Amino acid sequence: MSKTTKSKGFDALLAMREELPDLSPNWGEDPEEASATPPAVAGFVGPGHLPAPYDAAAVDGPLSDVEREHLALCEAALENLRVAYWAAGKALQVVRDGRLYREDYATFDDYTENGWEMGRRHADRLIEAWPLAEKLAAAGIKANESQVRELLPLASEHGQDAALLVGQTVAAGVAAVEGARMTAAMLKGAVGVIPPGPFDAEQAIEQIRAYLHGEQHATPARTADRWGKATAAVLAIREPARMRQFVDEARQRPQEAQAFISQMRQLADLLEKAIEPGT
Repeated sequence: MSKTTKSKGFDALLAMREELPDLSPNWGEDPEEASATPPAVAGFVGPGHLPAPYDAAAVDGPLSDVEREHLALCEAALENLRVAYWAAGKALQVVRDGRLYREDYATFDDYTENGWEMGRRHADRLIEAWPLAEKLAAAGIKANESQVRELLPLASEHGQDAALLVGQTVAAGVAAVEGARMTAAMLKGAVGVIPPGPFDAEQAIEQIRAYLHGEQHATPARTADRWGKATAAVLAIREPARMRQFVDEARQRPQEAQAFISQMRQLADLLEKAIEPGT
């Protein structure tokens, strides 16, 4: 299937995001029955709301009322960066799982690469990050993309509730210290003090608190459950939406599909032999 419309580019998507309303459907409703009229965007600050750049009226001293208003507007606009990756990841999953790209593109890879100049790996990272970002936000934790990224290895190994607990524990520890703020490095260190193996919530909280007080040092890098992560990635294809997409692509690329099937059979044979008693 060929694409004739002009590629939008991911940078263009980010540049225009402030002009787009929230079109997320109410997932409690049938998508076909959901209202086509998007809800009003409340409190949004886009480029048109901002003043033109200007030189400071004074080097020192308090801000004027106008300057305070401008600062508030600029910081409200900067908040867009906190949710841009989250919105993009959620949008990508809606398009992927619903195959909403199918009129113009043969595959989701074609859609991301040719429609938005975005590699599939980047798209997958955004899709992976948004559910945890949403969970953190529901708990009152404002986390940017780099902060969420540090929690994803733990979420992959022990689930999102474990990652949420780490975020909440670090946020609570930071809130108790005047002038302190949560950083990606801090979250990385908090994840690093949690040992491999079964996740113990009470123990994790104690370890993180000790780390925040400088009483425990994080390991250089977290060793994830590689087998669990690898098998989960392979078995994720069993999800109905992904399975439909995979089957559709296999039909369009029969030779590649046959080669893949052959490789999977060889892998299965290798694993069976590896776990046989006496081997």
